[in-house]
Formats: sequence, C-alpha cells, structure tokens
Amino acid sequence: MTQDEKALVRKTMEIYIEASRWLDYDKVISVVHPDARLFIGNTSESKNLYKHWKQGLERFKDIDREESNKNTKIEILSIEVEGTIVNVKLNYNSRYYDFHNLIKINEEWKIVDKVSHEIE
Repeated sequence: MTQDEKALVRKTMEIYIEASRWLDYDKVISVVHPDARLFIGNTSESKNLYKHWKQGLERFKDIDREESNKNTKIEILSIEVEGTIVNVKLNYNSRYYDFHNLIKINEEWKIVDKVSHEIE
C-alpha cells in the first residue's frame, strides 16, 4: 500500500472518529458499509453497524453535542494493511478497545465490521 492509500485510510477513520465524537450520524454512516457488523464485548450476537448509527439519531436526540465532543476521546493506536484490507485499532475513552476492519470498495475505504472490548 502506498503512503497515499494509508493516508486515505487514516482520513476515513478520522471522519468516523470526529463524527462519533460529535454524534454526527450522517457523517459516520458515510464511511460505513450498509452491511457492516458490530460486536460489543463478549456477546455472541451482532447487529448492523450502519443501522446502529442510523438509529442513534433517535436514541441520542437529547444529548448535548458539545458535551459529547468535549468528553469523547478516541485515539488511533494502529493501522495494519494487507492489500485491499485494513485493520484499525482504536482506544475509546480509555474504556474500550475497538477494532475496525475496512475494505476498499469502488475506490473508497469502508468500515465493514467493528468489534469492541471493554477494558477492565
């Protein structure tokens, strides 16, 4: 992968991170594949990540966006690349490790799954 491609992956994740902090659901889903899956913790059940964020509009409608942005810290810990697939490890508020897998679809990087582990 070229440095330009790696920069595009980082930009995709920065869009996801910034939009997550501001609870900007439309921007979040712009980088998420419609069939993406989400697994949280040690559950064996998953849900659709795209729909999870899409439904957030209603679930968090009363949350102060400024407070969310101020109180949410998300850090990229690593980016591992193999051809047209990427794994990104994030630290979310020092409370969760999140792993996001991305693939390149139609010249764009899209998140296709997310697994999340609560730090004990």
